[in-house]
Amino acid sequence: MGLDLVKIGVVFVVIILFTWRKKGLDIAMLGGTITALILYRIGPAEIAGLTGRGLTSSATLEMIASFYLITFVQRILQRRGRLLQAEESLSRLFRSKRVNAMLIPFVIGFLPSAGAVLLAAPIVRNAAGDSLDVKEQAFVASYYRHIAESFLPTYTSVLLALQLSGLSMSRYILAMMPLVGLLFVLGYVFYVRRIEPVRLPAAESKALALRGVCHGLWPILMTVLIIVVFELRVSLSVLIVIALQLVVERVKLSEIKSLIVSALEPRVLVMIGLVMVFKEVLASTGAIDRIAAGVAELTLSPVVVFSLIFFLASLLLGSSGTIAVFIPMAFAAVPGAGTPLLVLLMSVAYIAMQVAPTHICLGIVVNEFEISLADLIAKTMPILIIFLLLLTGYYQLLQLFF
Repeated sequence: MGLDLVKIGVVFVVIILFTWRKKGLDIAMLGGTITALILYRIGPAEIAGLTGRGLTSSATLEMIASFYLITFVQRILQRRGRLLQAEESLSRLFRSKRVNAMLIPFVIGFLPSAGAVLLAAPIVRNAAGDSLDVKEQAFVASYYRHIAESFLPTYTSVLLALQLSGLSMSRYILAMMPLVGLLFVLGYVFYVRRIEPVRLPAAESKALALRGVCHGLWPILMTVLIIVVFELRVSLSVLIVIALQLVVERVKLSEIKSLIVSALEPRVLVMIGLVMVFKEVLASTGAIDRIAAGVAELTLSPVVVFSLIFFLASLLLGSSGTIAVFIPMAFAAVPGAGTPLLVLLMSVAYIAMQVAPTHICLGIVVNEFEISLADLIAKTMPILIIFLLLLTGYYQLLQLFF
């Protein structure tokens, strides 16, 4: 195991160096793959076979299709202004600045875009007024915008984790719901409850406001519902929703053509392919099994070991890179761990990303609110520590039901 750890450590360092030089995860994964090929002396013929399997496997094709189709749904929502409609309707429906400060950034977080946090900033400022200082406003905007990133299949990190672990998406989403509720409660107790409970003007019609919320969010909510209830593949679930969306939104043929093009994000699709090739390369070396076996023999629990690894690696590399490298190792080291382990590791990665210098959204937030990253981290850490403590108990509870 010792030599494998050194080699994988070198691969990991190469990936980190590329990431820190802002080369993107696609280039970083390519660098890591080439390093692994050299260190394990894999020949040209085997490289061709591994690349072919990595790019054409059913898991890879499903993930690429899912990401593309989800982006297609997102583009329609953007063109029709549906998320903005949902935000405005939520404000009229609940008539509460506290609800606005929590729920609207959460809804904005359904949009897998780093710039989405800028949409949350003015809403939180307006809701908080003088009740929260600038640092606290920055925290609320960032914190609630990122909750969806921990469980929604609109994010590549979630898709990657589920594909690499081979676990059910519906079971994962259901298992994450109590933690989502916990995150809402913790943010409320620490900060949001201090917002002055001013009642906003009543909606002319609550029915119309509710209709606006549903009209704005139904594609995302229906996708999640289909996945959870019918346990269909993500790509098929989203395809069903797109078919309905084209009819409901009366999308013209000419617009469909432009949507097909605009939904293409080549660099992300290439990154997904490279991650899957990297996985094939590591699997072919036998390093994952040998390291997993070594970790299993340690006196320290493999679950604890990989939780620590996920936290530190996410700080340095980001969640997607961490998932790509360590999910296969973790599930090899803890056979039959299933959904509870995935919930634990993904939650730990989520915690780390809320204080990670590599997280681009945090840079956008501190720039928007004109504070330092240290200020934002200081506001975030107390909540994350409590969340982590409660998470350990929840992990034990999940093992009884999953």
